[in-house]
Amino acid sequence: LLNIAPAFTLLFSALLFGEQATVQKLFAIAANILGCIMTVTNGQIDAAVFPPLGILMGAAAGLFYALTAILGRFAVEKTNPLVMSMYSYLAASILLFISLRPWAQVITLNSAILFWGFLYALIPTALGYILYYAGLQRLTDLSRVPVIASVETVVAAIIGATARIVRFARFGFDGDKRLGIVLVISDHL
Repeated sequence: LLNIAPAFTLLFSALLFGEQATVQKLFAIAANILGCIMTVTNGQIDAAVFPPLGILMGAAAGLFYALTAILGRFAVEKTNPLVMSMYSYLAASILLFISLRPWAQVITLNSAILFWGFLYALIPTALGYILYYAGLQRLTDLSRVPVIASVETVVAAIIGATARIVRFARFGFDGDKRLGIVLVISDHL
């Protein structure tokens, strides 16, 4: 449900920045959301698998992800993307520290955990958001930001299949998942 963020971004962009909700944008967002759903679920959606609290939390995640682009647009006009990323990570670190409650349990850290944790924090996380905020400075059509970023779903599915060295069909890349990937890619055209 995180991938409903483009719909929220378009709504907020129209309300706050006067961005036009064209038929092409609405079609691209619908194709994007449907494509992400098909890529993640392989086209098998069962209501019993999705509890109401899970749906609510997923929709909230999509809303807050959309707010990243909206609030980021206000901030990047006068702020460097590196500064934006630093403040984002400072806030995230504080909230993560509070939610993990390290004082209530023993946490074992070894060199491998620290090494891989550092690489994870640096490469996909920090570098990704620095580029994200830099892109916000250059895009005038804000509703395109989460649509462009949603290619992450396709890349994750392909890397996941490739990293496991498993044939696409055995990994679950049947027609519905492939159609989902095509839909996500097509909304970028």
